[in-house]
Amino acid sequence: TNLPKDAEEVYRRAVPTKDGKTWYGRNSNGEFYRYQGSNGRVHWNGRENSGRGLKVPRYIRDRFNGS
Repeated sequence: TNLPKDAEEVYRRAVPTKDGKTWYGRNSNGEFYRYQGSNGRVHWNGRENSGRGLKVPRYIRDRFNGS
C-alpha cells in the first residue's frame, strides 16, 4: 500500500495502543491508519481500507468516537 498524502497530518492526531509501540490515527474520511515504531522512530504501517485491511482495536475506535 502506498503512503497516503495525509499520513503525516493524521499521525499528529494518532493515539497509542496500550503497549505504546503502535499508534492509530483517523483521516478526514474516517479511515484508520496504523503507525509503528521503537527507539523514537515511527513509520506508517497500513490503512484500514486496503487489500489486507487493518484490525483496529475496539478501545481505539471508542476513543476516537468519544466513548
